[in-house]
Amino acid sequence: MSSMNGNFTLINKKKILIVIPFILFGLIQHICSQERTLNFFIESAINNSPVIKENKTLLNTYAVQKEFIRAVTTKPSLFTTANYLFAPTFGEFGYDSAVTNGGLYSLMLNFDYPLFRSTIYEVKLKNIQEDQSTYNNTIALTKHEIERDVTDQYLKAFYDLKQIDYIDEIIGYLETQKAVLESLAKNNLVMMTDIKMLDIEYQNQVISRYKQENLFRSDLMQLNLMAGIKDTALFTLQEPDISLNNSKIVRSNFLTQFETDSTRLELEQKMFELNYNPQLDFFVNGGLNAVTYHDIQKKVGFSMGFNFTFSLYDGNQRSLNGQLTRIRQDIISNNKYNFIKQNDIRKANILKELDDLENAGKLQETQSGNYISLIDLLEQEIAAGLVPVVDYINTLKNYISVKNDLLSIQSQRLTLINEYNYRNW
Repeated sequence: MSSMNGNFTLINKKKILIVIPFILFGLIQHICSQERTLNFFIESAINNSPVIKENKTLLNTYAVQKEFIRAVTTKPSLFTTANYLFAPTFGEFGYDSAVTNGGLYSLMLNFDYPLFRSTIYEVKLKNIQEDQSTYNNTIALTKHEIERDVTDQYLKAFYDLKQIDYIDEIIGYLETQKAVLESLAKNNLVMMTDIKMLDIEYQNQVISRYKQENLFRSDLMQLNLMAGIKDTALFTLQEPDISLNNSKIVRSNFLTQFETDSTRLELEQKMFELNYNPQLDFFVNGGLNAVTYHDIQKKVGFSMGFNFTFSLYDGNQRSLNGQLTRIRQDIISNNKYNFIKQNDIRKANILKELDDLENAGKLQETQSGNYISLIDLLEQEIAAGLVPVVDYINTLKNYISVKNDLLSIQSQRLTLINEYNYRNW
């Protein structure tokens, strides 16, 4: 009897050592009692996204780009030119004087005014308007991707917490049974091996909780990183409200980029073909223009006229460029078609997986309920000394397996819904 009491005292000491880390975990849980939501992280990630900030800044350049195009295509230009040419001769060698007149002395003020460039202006203006569409689409697409990616990471961290809660449930069962066995041990109604087995399983669950705490901390820090949050404190996460958006999409927002790329190709072709339109400029220049020093002060004057340019032949570049544009248009059309087809297939597969998970989840829920009922019965029978503790521990392990599967199904289900909502956009 004294030997049994000595062993029981030793077990109590070990129990204290096991409980200490669990108490620390409880303190950690208390520290992270502050709760944050999924929307908090999504909004933070959007506000801190460098891609969104960059494209918002580019949107603000529209007015400057528009004025720049107007200046290039419709506004006159005023500039100066200066030239000095010296063409010496060496005996019978040198440039023909009829060509060089021996030199050139020029200092001119030039005024050039492009005429009839409104078409060029309109095409270039449409080009920067397409840039604006691209910036807006990039912002929308980046926000949409952030919502999906942050939600996926949030679900990881949230189900880490759910796993911790579940382990706490198992620890609660074990604590209850430990108290029962310790009471029975005083009357020599249970074997010390039963108490030892229960202590070992209790310690296993405490270790599992410790690992799960570390996993939660790691996933939470990754979530903070994605959201651009510097805070390293722990906090709990509110259960996310994620529902399937199975509404019929008339026109997918993913197609905007294909349409923008196609329009941009058309504008590039128009810009290329504008080079074949007649170009007319009006010019005025004035200043010094002389070929000799003789009476150079009298060689001051001005001139005016028109410059007319029209392409007659350039090796059939216009037709070749048109062929290349059509090929690129076909590539965009094929890519668009393939995206639509693959996206529809992905959505159909996700819906099928969701149906399978729904059925599996119902089975696991039923099985979980069965194990809870069995655990309650075993606790009563253990208290009456009718069944060994090993049966109770094995049942708990089976319950752990069922519960893990159920948590995995719940996590997969929400992750798939999140992916479907991303695709159905």
